[in-house]
Amino acid sequence: MCNMSVTCVELCHRRLMIIYSTNWSLRKRIRRRGHQA
Repeated sequence: MCNMSVTCVELCHRRLMIIYSTNWSLRKRIRRRGHQA
């Protein structure tokens, strides 16, 4: 049970980090595009 819970938390954390990084890159791209346009 403990191991399973730990893995679940780790997976959730990794997913959140990936989503956060993707959102950051998208925002940067949008900002750059806006400046260029």
